[in-house]
Amino acid sequence: CRFPHEMGILFGYPLEDVEGFCGGRVPTCRGAWLAYGDEKAARRRFEEVHAAEEVCRTRFRNGATLAELVA
Repeated sequence: CRFPHEMGILFGYPLEDVEGFCGGRVPTCRGAWLAYGDEKAARRRFEEVHAAEEVCRTRFRNGATLAELVA
């Protein structure tokens, strides 16, 4: 692992996926990141992240500032 594994946790990646990445395991699926645990749970999480990204994009296009998006 080229960066401290804690960084992945700070970025919000599931601990299981951070450990799998740093341990060189084969991913179970790919989405917004590489997942190493339960594929069904990972795909649900990918969908949640995608939905949140869409909300932020829409709000930004409608004039929200970065500070408003992260508040």
